Amino acid sequence: ARVGRVEDLIRAARYEDALGWIARPMVLASSPSYFGNRLASARCMVLRYLGRIDEALPCYQASIGWLLEAGEDTERASMLIDEADVLRRLGRGATAEERTAEARAIAVGPYAPFVRGRADLMSYDLLLDRGDVVGAIDRMQVAMGEFSEMGDARWQANAMLRAAWLYAQLGAVGGARSLIASGRAL
Repeated sequence: ARVGRVEDLIRAARYEDALGWIARPMVLASSPSYFGNRLASARCMVLRYLGRIDEALPCYQASIGWLLEAGEDTERASMLIDEADVLRRLGRGATAEERTAEARAIAVGPYAPFVRGRADLMSYDLLLDRGDVVGAIDRMQVAMGEFSEMGDARWQANAMLRAAWLYAQLGAVGGARSLIASGRAL
């Protein structure tokens, strides 16, 4: 029940409350139980959302290790993308790119397009960080296609809004408006 409550609090963006429900995080992180490890993984996400990235990085590394041992490749791929976001915020873009590539490579099964789409969004951010606007736009288009293939309107619209922001920054106001209208229509 605790795992479900923590996940509900995270979905409601009540991150401090979620941390309160995750009792003794260090004990949970070393716990061999499935639910203990799920709580530890949720803690990583909460720390990242709260901007506590120095704490989030070792948390992600431990959770990714557990997921590797458990053979949970899809969840591990998702956590690698989250870790890449933390690494990016810490100014470690090259390592973030490695984690993103690893996530994309292990994404298999029915949720693979979703995971690849998230990896493409991370690549978009990393390419923009390097000033590669053309590469970022290409990666964003791939992400939108992956989310469309998955039938995930929320993530597809999210990608469209992020692309619209870039188009507006580039002065392509018509393209930005079109993307916003398409995203809202989903």
